[in-house]
Amino acid sequence: MAHRSYGQFCAAARALDVVGERWTLLVVRELLLGPRRFTDLLAALPGLGPSLLASRLKQLEGAGVIRREQLPPPAGSWVYQITEAGLGVGLVVKALADWGVRLLDTPGPDEAVRAEWLALHLAVSAPAEAVAGARETYQVHIDDDVLHIVLTGTGAQARSGPAPVPPDLVIRTGQAAFIELSLGRTGLTALVAAHRARVTGDQGSIARAARLFSCTNLPKPGTDPGPAAADF
Repeated sequence: MAHRSYGQFCAAARALDVVGERWTLLVVRELLLGPRRFTDLLAALPGLGPSLLASRLKQLEGAGVIRREQLPPPAGSWVYQITEAGLGVGLVVKALADWGVRLLDTPGPDEAVRAEWLALHLAVSAPAEAVAGARETYQVHIDDDVLHIVLTGTGAQARSGPAPVPPDLVIRTGQAAFIELSLGRTGLTALVAAHRARVTGDQGSIARAARLFSCTNLPKPGTDPGPAAADF
């Protein structure tokens, strides 16, 4: 399939030449959550066929947004991951999510729901003052899904799978409660009080997580999002 261009000497048009095609930004969203094999991306993007995914990956790799590399033994798998240049596209994904959160209500019967997508929005919407100086790892269990959120001192990063190091905090909750938490409709403290979430960790980490995952920190449907940390 030939790649189409707007043919305009304009920064916005040139950027859309790279990431404006259908599915492209959602591929970037997946890679913001960590390295992915081709089959991982297919599984995470229902409705996207193998040939179109291959085309989008080739285009993003050619533009320097992503790269393909082989994991060290014993894995040895080939994966795609975001580049430093590609992290700038992550800011576009974040801005779209901040605007789009007001359009979400409850998942429709035909809509796919993945905890990782919600966690990514939760992490990148964390206010700078809530994460400043904090370097911790939170592991989150949402029903049978596991992910982790890393506080880097200047922002927060959501990643797929269990934490690679012993987590400072473990949160266990269900999908419905996590949707409310990630969209700013409730806070972690309220979920724990209602017995809809369990938290394990030292008191300092619990207090920081309660401040970070507060319903006052995230944009709610119908409101304008405020400034947020943007650490991918």
